[in-house]
Amino acid sequence: MIKELSVVIPIFNAAEWIDRTITRTEEAIREASIQTYEIIVIDDGSSDDTAKIVEKLRKKNKHIKLHVQENKGRFIARKQGVERARYNRILFVDARTWIDKGSLKFLS
Repeated sequence: MIKELSVVIPIFNAAEWIDRTITRTEEAIREASIQTYEIIVIDDGSSDDTAKIVEKLRKKNKHIKLHVQENKGRFIARKQGVERARYNRILFVDARTWIDKGSLKFLS
């Protein structure tokens, strides 16, 4: 059973999707009974309201962490997320990915 999980979500101009992506990811984590987790969102220089949306979600949920950087590309954003991860198990989720509620149960 996985006790700890870091989720890394690199984003760039994802205002249209990011709320649902984070919400669905949290639902899947809860369904898998993972108690200790963090969702690390790396904003790779978005020019839309992506960071504002994530910040609003972060204020409601201590598990969400936001790092904003100038645009360096998706792979550098992923690397930043890994460097910031506190837990050994890391799951990458793309900004436009909506995880099914039961999809992480196999981890536990």
